[in-house]
Amino acid sequence: MEFNQSRREFLQQLAILGINLLGLSGCVTSRRKIEMVKESLVYDKSTVVIAQNAEISDAVGQARQGKIQKMLDAAVSRATEVSSVTAAWRKLFNPNDTVGIKVNCLRSAGKYLSSHPELVNCIVNGLVSAGIPQGQIIVWDRYNSELQNAGYEINRDGRGVKYYGTDAEGVGYSSELLISGSVASKISKILSTYCTAIINVPVLKDHNIAGVTLSLKNFFGAINDPNKYHDNINAAVADLNTSPLIKEKTKITICDALKAIYDYGPGYHPQYTWDYNGLLVSTDPVAIDQIGATIIEKKRAATGLPSLAQAGRPPNYIAIAADAEHKLGTNEPEKIELVHLELGVATY
Repeated sequence: MEFNQSRREFLQQLAILGINLLGLSGCVTSRRKIEMVKESLVYDKSTVVIAQNAEISDAVGQARQGKIQKMLDAAVSRATEVSSVTAAWRKLFNPNDTVGIKVNCLRSAGKYLSSHPELVNCIVNGLVSAGIPQGQIIVWDRYNSELQNAGYEINRDGRGVKYYGTDAEGVGYSSELLISGSVASKISKILSTYCTAIINVPVLKDHNIAGVTLSLKNFFGAINDPNKYHDNINAAVADLNTSPLIKEKTKITICDALKAIYDYGPGYHPQYTWDYNGLLVSTDPVAIDQIGATIIEKKRAATGLPSLAQAGRPPNYIAIAADAEHKLGTNEPEKIELVHLELGVATY
């Protein structure tokens, strides 16, 4: 497996951006108050955890899922500041919750660039360890067919974890419009009515209009008419995520970066897809999108492509989501604590 950057180059580039990396022994606190020596100021700090293992791409079956489980457990524990994996999940959810796992399964992405079932299985294991019955877990997206295309088996009414789309019989969208800033759309009943809490599981992807599609844009898959916002996509993505249904119910984002795409996304194009072999985890959706966009920009630069801004599609919605009006998180490098966990062979 080839990687376009050495570890030293990657660290140097992040240092230039002002992002602080900590090793496994670093003391990290999510959204904590950290004393800044300069000017004696105190800032809120968000944590983004990157967990990687280069051995994942060569593993299959239970061996592959086992490696993903170790990455996920380590990342969720660090992101929630809890050493016990079970306690980490219990900090986010309680046994009375009905937890929706919002995946990203575009038909054009297929099984390669959709939220991987192995990762979702690992998330389910974490929820069950925290006492949430499998019957109170719903893995969902827009369409049954897209879930099936990504490798999920539809289970609307059977025992165990539920897997179905908003288009499943008897589900659908809310009868009333969700109005949030520039957005006025109907929203999936899975989010508005069925679930009390959400885990957002986007994929690390370039996007041909928005620049990147990560945590915040994944909720375009929860409304009935996302295409109508393409001319005003940056404001619409930020506005949609200020809805209490999304903002208050979403407890954590687990970005699937096992495979990622750096150009011609969001569909699958093998020539622009690479094995990042990782997960990005945070309780701050803006911070995780900022780091994800940085990773994609680095890959574009390493392959000789122009920046997203130079290509005419900067992901401006990230800064809008962080502004004083939206207050959805932080995109400022000095306020993001980036923790990198390397499991197995180093991947860069």
